[in-house]
Amino acid sequence: MLAAGLSGFSVPAVGQGLPENLAGLVSRAAPSVVSISALRAAATDGHDGRSLGTGFVVDASGLVVTNNHVVAGASEIHVTFPDGTRRVARLAGADGASDLALLRVPRDRLLQPLALGDSDGARPGDWVVAIGSPYGFGGSVSAGIISARNRQIETESLEDFIQSDVAINRGSSGGPLMNLKGEVIGVNSALVSPNGGSAGISFAVPANTLKFVMARISKHGAVQRGWVGASALDLTPDLASAFGIPKRSGALIGSIVSSGPAAKAGLLPGDIITEAGGAVIGDARAFQRCVAGAEPGRQLKVTVTRKGQAQAVLLVVGVRPGDRGPLKVPAASVAAERGLLLGMGLDELTPALRARLGLGSASPGLRVRVVAASSPAAEADVRVGDLVVEVGQKAVVARHSVKDLLRIERAQGKPFALLTVSRDGVTLFKALRLSERPLDTAYSTRDR
Repeated sequence: MLAAGLSGFSVPAVGQGLPENLAGLVSRAAPSVVSISALRAAATDGHDGRSLGTGFVVDASGLVVTNNHVVAGASEIHVTFPDGTRRVARLAGADGASDLALLRVPRDRLLQPLALGDSDGARPGDWVVAIGSPYGFGGSVSAGIISARNRQIETESLEDFIQSDVAINRGSSGGPLMNLKGEVIGVNSALVSPNGGSAGISFAVPANTLKFVMARISKHGAVQRGWVGASALDLTPDLASAFGIPKRSGALIGSIVSSGPAAKAGLLPGDIITEAGGAVIGDARAFQRCVAGAEPGRQLKVTVTRKGQAQAVLLVVGVRPGDRGPLKVPAASVAAERGLLLGMGLDELTPALRARLGLGSASPGLRVRVVAASSPAAEADVRVGDLVVEVGQKAVVARHSVKDLLRIERAQGKPFALLTVSRDGVTLFKALRLSERPLDTAYSTRDR
């Protein structure tokens, strides 16, 4: 009976336009998606904190995008590519308001950037694919649909988010949300869950917001949003009727900051903004986004309706309070002793230390005392307490022998030296990148 009642209603087949599988798209995009590990200084319990996330290459020059919350406050940032290559990254710029950060990695390998699509063209119901590192499992793929657009998940936020039902978990933050063309339409940023796991509600920063952030950082070294010093309210149907406005369209000006751009331009509470910068303003959010995207110092022409009469006003856009200037990276402190080998401080094993570690008097090895941040040793995940047993599969018994063996490896034109280390009784192999800098370069040092 139900089927007969719907006989005149045509429903498109579920999955219409969806490819037979997503393997081709994933295989093209996956090499550009990286896992991120950020190390923060010791917390109150005395232990370092590590956060895991995802990122993706957005420019072949070595620019990687991730979430700001993944790397904020980090003393060291490491990027791991799908083939296992691990590199130290530096922060190139960050924007807390959109939760986006740009990292710079060495351009010592071919980098394949992902294309950024037009997120304004994304629609609820469109198929999307995510690649990330949930719980550290890099290269994990999930798929779903866009659930909604223009979601505001924080009351004071100027940014809108794309909501999807793609499975996102801890560690997926910063990964790409792609359409079926393989274009990035969003940066996965947050999830809503009662237990911290995927619940089918996730949010992504739109790609067009990323483009804005990248452009501002490239031009100014920081993201400075426009500000006019006036609050905006939605014009409800009842308010529109009370103001004598025929249709509910525009942003109603509420309070105005004294001596701010709006006050100086003569705007008044009760003015209704109908156009700004040549664009029609439909509601308060539209006006807020228009102002935020305007270049500080530029004039913004707005059309206001005041007591039923339209008039043009020129606003000189200011800088939103709280926005920072160019990113200032603190200068690295030079190590007190300059004897670090590719960022490793090595100590010979004393009889007492050998006894404590259960090593015989003839056992080779040097103990790692310190590892410098952003050094080849840190990049290779060498840690304090490791025992360096071999370099290039040749046993080491003294610090000078390590330096000699590293020189031999470099002279042979090798990009990496094979380091054999013992950690808690387990033998590990590390690829130590032979930097072009002197082997005993001084780095900023800290315990890791």
